[in-house]
Amino acid sequence: MGLLLLFASASIGVVAYSFYFNDTRGSEISPNRWSWLIWSITTLVEALTYREISGDPMEYAVFLVSAACCSVVTTLIWTKSKWQIPDWTEVVSLVVSIAAVVVWIGFCETVWAHYLTVGALPVAFWPTWRDSWKNYDLENSRAWGLWSIGDFVVIILVLTRIKDTAELPLAITEFACHVITWGIVTHKRRKALSL
Repeated sequence: MGLLLLFASASIGVVAYSFYFNDTRGSEISPNRWSWLIWSITTLVEALTYREISGDPMEYAVFLVSAACCSVVTTLIWTKSKWQIPDWTEVVSLVVSIAAVVVWIGFCETVWAHYLTVGALPVAFWPTWRDSWKNYDLENSRAWGLWSIGDFVVIILVLTRIKDTAELPLAITEFACHVITWGIVTHKRRKALSL
C-alpha cells in the first residue's frame, strides 16, 4: 500500500511540475520568482529535515522528488522572468528559509529547522495568492489542482506510516497552500468567464 501511495503521489507531483514548466516556458503564466526561490530552498530543507524527523525513506522520498522538480522550475523562472525587488513577505520568507538552514546546519537543530521552513511556506505563498487574486492568468495552470491531489495522497501516505505527529505539519501545510492557490485561480477564472 505504501509503495503504491508513494508512486502515485510522486507521479502526480512530477506531472504537475511538468505542466507548470511547460506553462512557464510557453509564457502562458508569469510566476513570482521570489516565491519559487523560497520554495526551492524550503522544499530541499524540508525534505532533508523530514528525513531525520520521520526516518521513513518512503515518506521523505516524495519530498525529495518535489525538491528536485522545484529546483528545475525555479531555474527556468529565474532565467526567464524579469527582475523585481522582493516585497516584505518575500524578504521575511527568504530570511526565515535561510535561518532554517543556519539552525539546521549550524546548530544541528533538525526539528526547529523543519518547523521554520514549514512556517515559511504560507508566507512564501502570499505573493502568489495576491498576484493570482489580482490576475488569475499569472498562475492559470493545471498544476495547482494536481499538486493538491498529490498532496492529499501524501497525507494518506504519512497517516498510514506515522510514528510521530511531527510528520504531519509539512504534508498538511503544503496541501493547504496548494488548495488555496488552486481555489483562487479556479474562482477567478470562473468569475471572468461568467462576465
